[in-house]
Amino acid sequence: MDNQRFVRNIRNICKEKGISISQVENDLGWSPGLISRWSKACPSFEKVAAIVAYLDITFESLLEKDSAPREQMSEELLVEKLTELTINEKIVWRPCRENEAMRKRLAPLADRDCLIDIAYYFGFQGGYFLLIMAESDLLPFAPRLYIAPDGNSAPILESDDSEALGPILACVDSELYSSWMLSRKDQFVKRFLEEQF
Repeated sequence: MDNQRFVRNIRNICKEKGISISQVENDLGWSPGLISRWSKACPSFEKVAAIVAYLDITFESLLEKDSAPREQMSEELLVEKLTELTINEKIVWRPCRENEAMRKRLAPLADRDCLIDIAYYFGFQGGYFLLIMAESDLLPFAPRLYIAPDGNSAPILESDDSEALGPILACVDSELYSSWMLSRKDQFVKRFLEEQF
């Protein structure tokens, strides 16, 4: 099995159905980032069966697709490039709280999506990228990447892949990253203690 294609196919099917990977993991009671980790290690049959049932698809649909849609490949490449440029300090993320215009752009996201704890941005050719730490009823405190191609566009969710966005967050705000990792650990321990073996 091509693990990377398998994970890409899950992401693509989720996008087609308008469901985030984080939501799938949360609804199934799995740890955040588990599905992303499958690109390096095979999941159990039970986990695959759970995905198939949850998404109401066939096993074959996870294996037969030959390539990712352009938008999915674009998302992965975008996050990889943003990570590289952030680590190498080629781009600088600025706190939204220091920019009145950016604070106003966050308001619709907070109203329709989630509670935004902390947000960073950087501009590029008239548009901008937003890295926010958000919390909703469905998703725990987690990083999300939004983009707006120009100053008049509302930000659109590009990625909520916590594992992929973690390295960017670590560079942008190491204290926030440490807090987020501690929160993930606490959630994991809580799930373990609540599990009926």
